[in-house]
Amino acid sequence: MLRVDLEEKARLSPADNQAFQYFAENIYPALAACTDPMPTLDEAYNMPPAEWDQWYLHAREKNSSWFDDAELTEESIRLSDGAIITIQSQRPSTLMRRETLDAQAQAGEPLENIRRELFRSVYYPKLAGCSIGQVPDESDARSLMSMEDLELWYDAAKRQCPEWFVTLEELAEQNRAGAKTEKKSE
Repeated sequence: MLRVDLEEKARLSPADNQAFQYFAENIYPALAACTDPMPTLDEAYNMPPAEWDQWYLHAREKNSSWFDDAELTEESIRLSDGAIITIQSQRPSTLMRRETLDAQAQAGEPLENIRRELFRSVYYPKLAGCSIGQVPDESDARSLMSMEDLELWYDAAKRQCPEWFVTLEELAEQNRAGAKTEKKSE
């Protein structure tokens, strides 16, 4: 019940910071509800990301029915310039990194070139969101990385977070399913 109350409280008092709001609605309630003593929302949000992941593992161990049992995995890739990027599966830290990058992309000015804009607003937040290590910023990733390095990074990210990288066919099917649901509710 506490989890539902915390989710509801977050929805009823939205924050100006999109990443904070996401944390308050989607990460904090499940973790805090099974923790004693429970940190405040602000204390929890200000924890280092690695602590969110440890908290999640502990909470999942104690309340397995609340969480999926997917293994937390990661893999490292070496780019042609020698940089090493570690790509992680979904966990609180990757979800929050992606949410922060999505918010930054939404706040930025759209680029005139549609391919560059697609990379800036759609692909980069996903790639960098699940990555740690020598992660290039969006501009460097777009302009300095070779196509081979980008494909290597994309493929590793897709293996670690497949739900984030749906095919066009899957996206079309999701849209059709959503349209059918919408018609039924009318």
